[in-house]
Amino acid sequence: MIYFHKVLEEFKIEENKVEKRKTKLVKDFEDNTRKINELEAKILTMEKYEKTLTNFKKHILKEKNFYKMEIDNYETTCKEIYTQFNNSLENCVYNKCNEINENINRIFDKFTKKSLENYKNMETLINKYKPQ
Repeated sequence: MIYFHKVLEEFKIEENKVEKRKTKLVKDFEDNTRKINELEAKILTMEKYEKTLTNFKKHILKEKNFYKMEIDNYETTCKEIYTQFNNSLENCVYNKCNEINENINRIFDKFTKKSLENYKNMETLINKYKPQ
């Protein structure tokens, strides 16, 4: 009977060990389950942020392309305005120079004509009063 009693005690000791081991395993299982749930929640949050970041990246690329196009349009417009201004300025300077040249030619022609008339008058006077 002592033998059975010792076997029973050893059985209870082993049962306690098994129970403690079971408790530890259950606790570890619950901890692991909680950690898995937390990780799954983090994964969902990360996926949500990833979608948001992807959408934001697309939006930024659209904005970048839009502003690049606006800058290109602005540069093209500036070049056109500069070209038109230069052409207008050149045309204006050319016209003004041409006008000045025409005025100089007119005045020179007048002067030449007047000088010729004066010369002829002087010649006439010289011939008229020239002793013969």
